[in-house]
Order: sequence, then structure tokens, then C-alpha cells
Amino acid sequence: MAESARLAEVARRVDECVAMLHAQSGLRPWHVTDTECLDAGFPYYREEHGRLFYRVQEKGRTLREDVVDDVEELVHLVMVDLVSEVAGAYELAHRRKGEDTRRQWFHLTEAWLTAMDPRWGALERERQALILRAYPFSS
Repeated sequence: MAESARLAEVARRVDECVAMLHAQSGLRPWHVTDTECLDAGFPYYREEHGRLFYRVQEKGRTLREDVVDDVEELVHLVMVDLVSEVAGAYELAHRRKGEDTRRQWFHLTEAWLTAMDPRWGALERERQALILRAYPFSS
């Protein structure tokens, strides 16, 4: 099946954002999301019936499925996961004894997403605020 222009744009934007992430962090995600379903718990994206899907499948079971209509919405979903992965790896390599690990992880995730798109950073801040209201930092 020929790749649609929208999927090509998603791939181009994801590559661009991964390059920005690498420039800021010095790290790259272990697996960059694309259109291939590995059926091993890795996300992938597709276009079906004119809609964009972001899925995670493992052993034939769908674990997550987001449906969007806009290329930028899909790129945002992909990058939130990739940035969070890299921020977690960075935090682990630079762990501060006695500090809640989410302090660095959340800060870096928000900062790197903001650098890519200020709206993404704002959405991440809101998501983190919800988490911290229920589960405040322990340090």
C-alpha cells in the first residue's frame, strides 16, 4: 500500500522533532515510532478510512488506540511518548539521591516538548499537574 501524503508528513515531522530532542538531550529514543506494527508493545501509526490512528499492540491485543484527524495531533502523541522515554533515561543516568525521580523527569519532558511546540509544553504541564494533585512529589 502506498504511503499517504499525511503519513509522509507525520514521518517528516517526527524525524524533525527527534533531531531536536537529540540536540537538546544528547539522547535518542530506543525505537522511533513509525507505521510498522511490531506486535510487541511498541506504538505505531496508521491512516485508515481517512483518520489517523496511534496504536500499541502486543501479542495480538490492542493496548492503546488514539484516533485523531490532524497530522500535528498525531505528531504530538508520538512525541509525548518519545520525549518521556528520553527524559526517563536522562533522569536515570543523572539520578539525584533522595529526590523524587519525577522532578527531573517531568521538568525535562515539559521543557523538551515546549521547545518543539509551546502548546505541547502547556498540555504536558496540565497533565503533570493532574498527576501531582493526586500523587505529590515525595521530596
